[in-house]
Amino acid sequence: MGRTGNAPPRFKGIGRCCVGSLLPYAASMDTLFSNHTPDAIPAYKLPLSDDDLIMLGRLMAYWAQVDMFVDELIEMLFSIDYQKRVVLVGDKMVGAKLSILRKGISLCDSPELARAVTTFADLAAAVQAKRNHAAHGVWAWYIQPGMDQPELSARKAKDLSDRLRPAELHDLVSHTAAATRAGMDAAQIARGSETGRYRVRLFYGKEDMGDEWHPPQK
Repeated sequence: MGRTGNAPPRFKGIGRCCVGSLLPYAASMDTLFSNHTPDAIPAYKLPLSDDDLIMLGRLMAYWAQVDMFVDELIEMLFSIDYQKRVVLVGDKMVGAKLSILRKGISLCDSPELARAVTTFADLAAAVQAKRNHAAHGVWAWYIQPGMDQPELSARKAKDLSDRLRPAELHDLVSHTAAATRAGMDAAQIARGSETGRYRVRLFYGKEDMGDEWHPPQK
């Protein structure tokens, strides 16, 4: 059999597969999934209860706020705008950005702001590992010889013995929410505005809205 494209003889067929694998990415989402059922049925049955799934969803949404406050504080402490921040740290994970934020604490113009940023960074770092486990771990039934019954937990690829249980989600969500409030406090101190305003609506898409940016939640 001859070569496929420019693939070497020992990798026959790879040239054709590689080219073909690029084609779906150029197609629209509708075309890509046209031959698949629209039902939201995964390969494995998801063992979490509806309440657990609600907690998991809240955790993801709250962590997005933590990430946002890390970005905002980096902009303010290092006196850079949105575009420069995206270029410098836009592709970094939260852990790496937290390390950069900690370096910026020395640039705080007041002890109050330095304490607030430190508190936020500490709280965010405290929940980061378990948040990552909950987000990236596969929820499944853990079983070992000698166990009376399998145990539901999130499977961690790097260490199968490290398990996150659904009962831990509630506290993890609560701790992540606390981190978001600490992030808001630090950002408000950096802006010179009033602290302690929580459960407000966040708007985006228009700059320089002043007090309208965080209007009271009704």
